[in-house]
Amino acid sequence: MSKAYSYAAALSLGAIVFLTLTAAIVAGGGRALVEQVTFTSLAGRVIRTIAGLLLIVLGLVQIEKLRLPLYRVADLARPLIRSQALTRRHAPVVAFAIFGFAYLLAGFG
Repeated sequence: MSKAYSYAAALSLGAIVFLTLTAAIVAGGGRALVEQVTFTSLAGRVIRTIAGLLLIVLGLVQIEKLRLPLYRVADLARPLIRSQALTRRHAPVVAFAIFGFAYLLAGFG
């Protein structure tokens, strides 16, 4: 049972690393963008409108009413998945960490 826990912990760690990197990129780029933006300013309204439209478009993609070529994002994960498969035989815990990272990356595609 402890082997399953170590695999689950490694998978979770890979997912946490991915989400932390994504949040750092968004936060780093977002600071300059929203420094002077307020909720009621023109820029704030534009950002909210764009975010809302993006969510609607992504929702339409999710329910397959709109097709967008997002396969290139999945192509980014392919080398990670291949690396995970090769590593799995020799270091399964490391392989699960790679899988946790790659799984979330592939989910964007």
